[in-house]
Amino acid sequence: MKWLYVFLFILFASCSRHSAVPEKYIGFDSMRSIVWDLARADQYAVGYLVRDTTRTLRQHTDSIYQLVFKLHHINRNRFYESLDYYQSNPKLNKELMDSVYAIGDRERSKSSPGKPSYVK
Repeated sequence: MKWLYVFLFILFASCSRHSAVPEKYIGFDSMRSIVWDLARADQYAVGYLVRDTTRTLRQHTDSIYQLVFKLHHINRNRFYESLDYYQSNPKLNKELMDSVYAIGDRERSKSSPGKPSYVK
């Protein structure tokens, strides 16, 4: 019985989250993917592209952001309008950022899974 309540709670929470975002803004799952890709783009720009002294960090990140927007079939204006919407709704914004952090945690655990099973 306890699992039924947990399942219903998760189902209700997931349905209410997705219906809370109006149609004119980017949906929760897409926004999560975009924000994650932008965070990775920032890390790439800071870690690798900053060595190119002919351009500023801002120029590098702007060009990479355009690639991310193109990958997700959106434009800069739509993303920032949606980001403003998410930031104006603290619960939704927290949920978005928490889910992006969770993706990062999963990626980090994949790249450093701990000690091998043969080590005691």
